[in-house]
Formats: sequence, C-alpha cells, structure tokens
Amino acid sequence: MADGSARGVTKRYHPQTFSLSWEQLTAAEYAPIETEARRNVRLHYQNNYFSAAWAWVRVTSFRVNPVVYLGTMLFSVQLEFQEEL
Repeated sequence: MADGSARGVTKRYHPQTFSLSWEQLTAAEYAPIETEARRNVRLHYQNNYFSAAWAWVRVTSFRVNPVVYLGTMLFSVQLEFQEEL
C-alpha cells in the first residue's frame, strides 16, 4: 500500500448451486433419480451452460410431486445441487 505495509488479498469461495427439474416421469424413470438423491454422496456433474468443467456436487434439496394422470402415477421431481471443493 502507499504507506509501505503489506497488502493481503482474500478471496471468498461461494459454491455454485444448480437446479434441475423433470415433469411427468414414470415410476421406472423416477426410481434411479430417487436412489441417487437419497444416497447423499458426491456426484460428478457438468453444466455446459456455465462451463465445460466438471464439478463435484451434493444434493441439497429433493422434492417430489406425485400425480395420477389417466390412471398412471407420474412424478415431478426438483433437485438442487451445491458444488463442493
């Protein structure tokens, strides 16, 4: 700095949050998504909209809305991921 003292730079890390949603999934399509979301393990995720880089993420929110449509059970799913270091 101007007075000769050392200047330190601190950078805060703000993990990114990603949201995904699907509508009208059958039970067979819904089952693997539910399994991975409930396991609560790190997942390798790539979002080409933001970057071509892969990120380690963990599911932070898992919401399901089951709907009966013409006698068939369908599911609407919303997932939120948060990036991990």
